[in-house]
Amino acid sequence: MLGQAAGPVRSHAEEPFFRDLAVRLDLPFAIEYLRLEESGVSAEETLRAVAAGRVQLAAVQVAALGADYPGLLGLDLVGLATGWRETARATAAYAHELDKRLQAERGVKLFGAWPNGPELLYCAVPLADLADVRQRRVAVDQDNLSHVVAWLGGRPYSMPATAMRAALAEGAADCAIGDPVKANALGWPEVASHLLPLPFRFGIGAYAMNLPAWLALPEPQRQRLGAAFQVLISDLWSYSRRIAESSIACGLAGGPCAPGRYFSLIELPVTPADTDLLHRALRDVSFARWAASCDGSDPGCSAVWKAALGRMAGIE
Repeated sequence: MLGQAAGPVRSHAEEPFFRDLAVRLDLPFAIEYLRLEESGVSAEETLRAVAAGRVQLAAVQVAALGADYPGLLGLDLVGLATGWRETARATAAYAHELDKRLQAERGVKLFGAWPNGPELLYCAVPLADLADVRQRRVAVDQDNLSHVVAWLGGRPYSMPATAMRAALAEGAADCAIGDPVKANALGWPEVASHLLPLPFRFGIGAYAMNLPAWLALPEPQRQRLGAAFQVLISDLWSYSRRIAESSIACGLAGGPCAPGRYFSLIELPVTPADTDLLHRALRDVSFARWAASCDGSDPGCSAVWKAALGRMAGIE
C-alpha cells in the first residue's frame, strides 16, 4: 500500500487504518504500508503502477495525475465547490462515475475521494476581497491555479510551497495560495497579514486498487473492504476539516496556537460576491480548459462530469 496523505492526516488516519487492515478483514494477503517517498514510485506514476499490478493498493493525488489520466482532475477543479459539505457531495458523485470508467479503461478500482485540505489566499499586503487580487503577484504551485489567478487579473508566479514564505517576506510575491496546515508549518502567518478563507480547491486524493486483485476477493471480503474504505474516507473528511479550521484559528490575531508561535492574520469575510466570482472562474477558466484537455485524450470525458456535477456547478 502506497500512502500519500499529508502530515497529520497520514499519522491520524491513513497509517493506523492500513496497519492491521488485512487482519481485521481477514484478507488473503498481507498489507505493507509504504510512504510514497519510500517506495521508488513517483506520484505521477501511481495509477500506472496500480493498473500494472506493481502495487495492489495506493493513495493517489489527483493534481499529480493530469498527464496520465486527465479525468481525475475533474475531482478538484478550481472553484468547483467552496464549502466542505458541497465538496464532499460533488467528489463522491463524480468519483462514482470515475470508478466505472477506470475499471473499464485502466483495470483500476477507485474507492472514493478525500481532501488534504482547502487551499486559501494568504496576502502580505492589505486586501479587501477576492477581486482585489487584480495586479497582485500571487505565488501558486499548479498551472490550473495560475490560469484562474490570471483570469482574476492577478500576476501568477509558479513556485514550490516551501519557497513561498521567503517570497512573501521579501516582497517577491504579494499573496500565496495554500492549505492552512502546511501554511502554518511553513510559517506563512509570520509574514502574511491577511487571509481570505475561500477555498480555491481542496487538494483531493483518492484510493485505488488493482482491479484483478479486487475481483479475486470473495464477495463478502469485497463488501467488507469497500465498507472499510468508506469509513476511512468519512473520517478523513471530518479530520481534515477539524485540522484546517483549527489551523486557520491558530493563524489569526489572538488565536490559539502552539506555545511560542504568535501569528496576527486578519481574516477577511467571504462575501457572496467572492463566491460568485470563483464560480465564474470555474465556468470560464478551470472547467473550460480541463474539458478541452480531457476530451482530447478521452472523448466524452467532460460529458460524464457534466452528467454528475453539471447542475450543481451551473454548467449544463
